[in-house]
Amino acid sequence: MDPWTQAFGTDLNLGVNSASVDAGNGAFNSIDGNVTAYAAQNVGDAGYGGLFGGPLLGDINIGVNTATVVAGNGAFNSIDGDVTAVATQNVGDTGFGFGGYGSPLGGDMNLGFNSAHVEAGNGAFNSIGGDVTAVATQNVGDTGFLAIF
Repeated sequence: MDPWTQAFGTDLNLGVNSASVDAGNGAFNSIDGNVTAYAAQNVGDAGYGGLFGGPLLGDINIGVNTATVVAGNGAFNSIDGDVTAVATQNVGDTGFGFGGYGSPLGGDMNLGFNSAHVEAGNGAFNSIGGDVTAVATQNVGDTGFLAIF
């Protein structure tokens, strides 16, 4: 970040996170357990930092988070357990702070992009003995004491 942006009190917090599993694709594969991709991400300031934001702008928090599972595709594949993709994301400042308090141009800008994707058991004579689940959970915005300012 350029030093001049610090004069305005603006933090740029950028996080890019992914978990990917590619397992048991092709022919005659066997997976005796679960297949899981888990991506967890927190983007933003935490704790006591940035009590009053900047004189002109608040923080900019951007998060990109994905969890992807590709498993058991092809022919005669077997997965005896669950197939799961879980993406959990929190974007924004947390803790004790005033956000963009006193900022004439507004508070923080929080952008979150979060996805979970499963592609499993496609093809011929494939079996999955458990659940197939894709879960994406996302919180975007400042939280904590005095985040309303």
